Amino acid sequence: MELPQPNGLDEAFEIVVNGKPHRVATGSGLPIYDEARPGERAFRWHDFPMPKEEFVRGPNEVVFRMVAGEKKKPDDYLYLGIDHTVPMANSWMSAGKTPNWQQQALNMTGGKGEYMVRLYLLTGPRTIETAWSVKDNRLDDPARVIEYAGTETGVPRVEWDVSRIDPLSPVNLSFQIDGDQPFEFRWLNDEREPVSPPARAKGPRFNATLGADRKSTPTGIQVDQSVPLVRIELKGTRSVHPGPEKIDMAPRMAAPQGAAVGRQPSCRINGDAVSLENDNLRCRFQRTDGKLRLASFYNEITRSEMVRSPADSAILVVEVAGKRYAGSRDFDCRSLAASAGRQGFTALLVCGPAGLEAELSVWIDDALRMGMKLTNRSPSPLDFKTAFPHLSGLAVSEDPADDYYYFPWGGGIIADVPALIRRGYGDHEALFQLMDVFSPARGGGLAVWCTDDDGRHKVLALRKHLPGKQEMNGDMSFPPTAEEFKWTNSLEQIPGTGLTYEYLRRTREPGKDFAAKEVALKAHAGDWRGPMQAYADWCHRVWKFRPYPSKLKPIHNMIAAGWGQSPLVVDGKYRTDLVGPRCDCIELMSWWDWSALGPFATPLDELEKKIGETKYKMWQPYFVRESTTGKLWFTNNPGDYDGYNEQFGGLAAFRKAIEFYRSRGAMVTLYTDPFRADYNTKFGRQWGEAWGVVQADGKHQTHYEAWNPCLDVADCRRWIAEAMGRVMRETGVDGIRLDEYGHRGSACFSTLHQHTYAERGTTEWQRAVAESTKLVHEAMDQVKPDSVLTTEHPGYDYLMQYLDGCITYDVTVQGTPLRPLECNLQRFYFPECKAYELDHRGSDVKHRKRFWNAVESFGSFYPLNYDRILRENEDVFASRQWEPLIPTATPHLYANRFHDGEKTIFTLYNATGHTFSGPALPIKLAAGEHAFDLLRNVEADCRQTAEGMVVHTLFAQADVGCLVRLPKRLSVERAGDRLKITAEDARDGWQISLCDADGQAFVSKPSGSVAEFNLSELPQGKKAACVKLLAGIQLIDAAALP
Repeated sequence: MELPQPNGLDEAFEIVVNGKPHRVATGSGLPIYDEARPGERAFRWHDFPMPKEEFVRGPNEVVFRMVAGEKKKPDDYLYLGIDHTVPMANSWMSAGKTPNWQQQALNMTGGKGEYMVRLYLLTGPRTIETAWSVKDNRLDDPARVIEYAGTETGVPRVEWDVSRIDPLSPVNLSFQIDGDQPFEFRWLNDEREPVSPPARAKGPRFNATLGADRKSTPTGIQVDQSVPLVRIELKGTRSVHPGPEKIDMAPRMAAPQGAAVGRQPSCRINGDAVSLENDNLRCRFQRTDGKLRLASFYNEITRSEMVRSPADSAILVVEVAGKRYAGSRDFDCRSLAASAGRQGFTALLVCGPAGLEAELSVWIDDALRMGMKLTNRSPSPLDFKTAFPHLSGLAVSEDPADDYYYFPWGGGIIADVPALIRRGYGDHEALFQLMDVFSPARGGGLAVWCTDDDGRHKVLALRKHLPGKQEMNGDMSFPPTAEEFKWTNSLEQIPGTGLTYEYLRRTREPGKDFAAKEVALKAHAGDWRGPMQAYADWCHRVWKFRPYPSKLKPIHNMIAAGWGQSPLVVDGKYRTDLVGPRCDCIELMSWWDWSALGPFATPLDELEKKIGETKYKMWQPYFVRESTTGKLWFTNNPGDYDGYNEQFGGLAAFRKAIEFYRSRGAMVTLYTDPFRADYNTKFGRQWGEAWGVVQADGKHQTHYEAWNPCLDVADCRRWIAEAMGRVMRETGVDGIRLDEYGHRGSACFSTLHQHTYAERGTTEWQRAVAESTKLVHEAMDQVKPDSVLTTEHPGYDYLMQYLDGCITYDVTVQGTPLRPLECNLQRFYFPECKAYELDHRGSDVKHRKRFWNAVESFGSFYPLNYDRILRENEDVFASRQWEPLIPTATPHLYANRFHDGEKTIFTLYNATGHTFSGPALPIKLAAGEHAFDLLRNVEADCRQTAEGMVVHTLFAQADVGCLVRLPKRLSVERAGDRLKITAEDARDGWQISLCDADGQAFVSKPSGSVAEFNLSELPQGKKAACVKLLAGIQLIDAAALP
């Protein structure tokens, strides 16, 4: 999309304190929006000094307002953070030039809560004084502001925690060197990288001061190795803000404090009390004053009572006409009866004011299971929302603050900070149906998962609340329907952890019912990983996934071609430059018949007038002028998927191009987007209106200026499947990608067609997408059984069963401060749907997060060193013997393990926020094994400790590492430039290779028992970094050069 060139932040706003204005330039170092980060990470605290005398005892008025400037059309914006976890009380907003203060919404999108504006009264000393003596490497840092000081990187370097330093006070840095010569040093930026130009200084002592008016604070300094540095001192003022709570995604787990007990599942009803127990838990429901409560939930594995207050858990919550009713408070328990055929009971609960009857079923086998059916007992049709089960105030640890939780936001949140999190299963938000609460101190926890086997929409909600502690906001559920059908948060602020599954509003006639999906609760040892594996195993039992591995196994770089002003055809012929080295798959775009008309079937010279300048510029890249005739075509017009542009040779020419790309070593797939149908296509003209999505306002939805077919129409799904099958037959390609499939879609209010799954106002879009995907793959398989089908999003696990792969946006769209490092659990637990990460925001430019997860790359090539490791260890990364977030030796260093046969790969990521040097990974080495650093091409630094072997390593901030453990077969002897390499147990077909710094072999010899090389005779420009023993391209062993 082409937008006007940015002109920078060049305006101002005012902070008015009790009528006294203070002008602030928008370009004065304020937090700004960064597209490379999730939206909520663009917000951070920023301090403004204000005279104390302007404030008064009692209420104070503080107004933030933009200031009119000289521009005809101001374009700078001011956004105040909103705490959504608290009710509105002291915040107002006024939009427009005339003051009109109101509290209904605090921004233009309806935000509610309180503005995040805080007043600090500064008293007492806040001095920071720290010093690093270089020669004896002694650090004096009582304020604990220094995060790294050392020379392990090859140069003296000091890094500090900027959040601990007051940005409104000066910072003084003092250097002492041995001598009076000039020297240079460099400040470090937010990425801990040295900035240019260097600062100039002179010994023996030099002071550098950062003024209180600075726009930002450097994160450290770096001095050249040649400087005889003696000492560095830092003086400043401690920040008034409490230090950020850093989430440890892999806390150390103690051994379980309890154990499973030897007893069979049972249920006993004794008057108004019901007791259920099995080998891992026991619980008790109690009827008191006619109301049913969850009185006790005892976790045998952790030896802890998880219900701290029986009044906290509602069991179920319904909302009728804007009023909420709790099952344990507002429903009368009319009866308790034993269940037939299983160990459990059924309770009949009635809420007269709501007009609803709830039939609650609870039974126990290996887990406690709960089901609920709501029936309309009023005389008229009834609209209601429900949340079930609704549990609050749960805790495993003695102190609820010590509990962790797992939530399936994207690849997964593992955190312990107070937070409110709500995401939709079926909205490409919550990918799985599992939530978990666990205690590192007590060695176990409680898993809760919905046993829904047909992919129905629901919103998963979890809240950890600690009185007096601010909650992080993860209330980011956006079901694609009208507001009246949605829940607002149903979990109240109750100490401990609460969780529930929320269902959109339903309407039932008198006597008709709605059944929520059943939920299982099970106590477990260890952290969330055991329950996640059990949940994934359940999914694989109830659903049939695609064969694994698929033809995508060797496809690491998937590249798209044919977009915008880089079409597939140039000078009337298909291009031959699309497939280059390491392009494993080429995905072709705009291969169908192009159109002489633009969106809405509008002549191109009239389009800007019809759709406006901004949208016209968005589409302009897809107006391609044919060089041979000068004719202008619109190329982004999907719908019919036929024709193949006869003006360029039609289907025959297209098939020839496909064969050429395949001959260059690439898999060939086609881009499609059945969510769009151009107005000028046959499909659009015939079915666009009849099958199109209709919004709540009665208007057709036309995203991307096209008809948007509703996939909840059975005939539409069949048409798409038949079209994709035909395309496979006609073109002979290897696969198809269904663009937009997997995103949240839309609730459809059309009366022109029937829906298979969704009731009015609800969304079951993802179920319809899953069914469409299933039909498409069946049609493709009839043509080519090993064809591959991918989508733009994974959607959720129910969709993944029909896919060979998909694009993921785990480091961008699914990013959140609650995930300090994005671990893509789809890759580990649902590998059949191979993940291809698309970094459209530049959040992972160096591919480090992708490599750490061992996912594949869409739209960009892996760097050579990462690419080589993925290819040479393909069988390891494609095996099912892997484990994410294994224990490491240091907090915030994260590691994943991949294993196959004799070889184990460990990927490590430094999320400490600074340079790290020290113990990283506990490792066990059997006799004859060794550990090799595949990125540094050296033996891993394994050191024996009292607790076992530990790998020590050096990492830059946000850097990645890769170690391999395997049998030691290579030994290398060196005499000058001559190398003598011995390979034990060498086999036919193996080879010994000298490799460069990227791991690429450039000289090879058959392995035999001994191979000799002369380094002086290497190809020009080549330098050997290590030796590898390879079987084909698979790594058998590696050794460093002496």
